[in-house]
Amino acid sequence: MKTYNDLNSLLTGRCKDSKKIDNNTYAERKPNGSIAIRLHETDVLTYLPTGVIIYDTGGYYTATTKARLNKYAPVGVYQKKREWYFEDDSTFHDGSVYYDGAVYSSENELLTACGGDLEQ
Repeated sequence: MKTYNDLNSLLTGRCKDSKKIDNNTYAERKPNGSIAIRLHETDVLTYLPTGVIIYDTGGYYTATTKARLNKYAPVGVYQKKREWYFEDDSTFHDGSVYYDGAVYSSENELLTACGGDLEQ
């Protein structure tokens, strides 16, 4: 489940709006058409129908948050000397520093911080 289409296929029937996918973790359809991976009260990943993915720890830099990002996002994160980094990808070969609001395209390229018209 690492794309919008994967999650959209999961959210069907009785579970068309929300489905438990892991411990304290749900896939939830949002009113704007996006689908979020929600850990406790934080949407750690938000998948837009355009294929864009938005990352957000909600300030909880925990092992569980990192595990959910790595399990459900196409570009995972790792930790080195207390700093989080995105795994190597086509844009940043040495790994780039993780930040909340990071936006990845459907081609797994880091675009920018969340904002503007991306959620529309």
